[in-house]
This record gives sequence, structure tokens and C-alpha cells, in this order.
Amino acid sequence: METEIWIDGDLLHLQDGDNRVAAPVREVARTIRQRAETVVCLCGSTRFYKQFQEANLRETLAGKIVLTVGGFMHNPDAHGGHEITDEQKVTLDELHLRKIDLADEILVINVDGYVGESTTREIHHAHETGKKVRWLQPQRQRPAPVVDG
Repeated sequence: METEIWIDGDLLHLQDGDNRVAAPVREVARTIRQRAETVVCLCGSTRFYKQFQEANLRETLAGKIVLTVGGFMHNPDAHGGHEITDEQKVTLDELHLRKIDLADEILVINVDGYVGESTTREIHHAHETGKKVRWLQPQRQRPAPVVDG
């Protein structure tokens, strides 16, 4: 006999053979949300390779799924000496926005308060899509708005 699951009113029922369990739907949903891992996307200048690696490990050990940059333009040794072209950087920047779309939150790697143009665009994208924005270091002022055109 296969496992059956159904909802009757406010109760979720599960039956597996002779075993049957019922629980309030809201409690089940709350438990699922509590156990679901948070997805965090690291954003910042690729010149901060060491800080990206440290943040990646720290967030992973905290139980989060970490999305990060696809390459370190300022540190080609990080990926076997492969130089990233300007055309590839444009593609990587667009792909990074899609990673932000997948994330629950972003963590901005803002060493000494530095937030560049690409990172500013990513922060605005995160705000526009309702993502939580966290900072590696306290931010003294908000990044300037991105102006297209």
C-alpha cells in the first residue's frame, strides 16, 4: 500500500499502511518553513576574494545555501589564471542578478565600506525583488541610486 496524504478541514492526514497521523496544517507549514534552509547570495567586488571565501564558509556553517560570484575578475589565480573578458563580465553580472532572484537574502561584502557600480545594481535589484539585504560591515551610507541611460 502506498502512502496517502490528504487535507480535511484544518488537518493534514498521512496514512502509511496501518499507521495514520493527523496534524494541523498551520503547524505542518510552520515546521517546514523552520527546517527550510535560507538561500543567501553573496554580492560585492571580486577584489575581496578572501572575504568572499570567509563569508561563504561562515554562511554555509550557519546552515545556509550559498550562491556566490561565478568568477573573480580581480583575482584570476582564483580560477586557474583564466582572465575574464569584458563581454564575459557582462554575462556574469546578468547571471548574478538571476542568482539574487533565487535567493532569500543577499550579503554584501562591503570591505571598508566599498560598494562599486555592479554591487550597487545588485543591491537595488534585491530591494526591488523584496530580498533582505545584509552587510558584512556596517554601512555608513546607502549606495547611490542606479540610473539607466
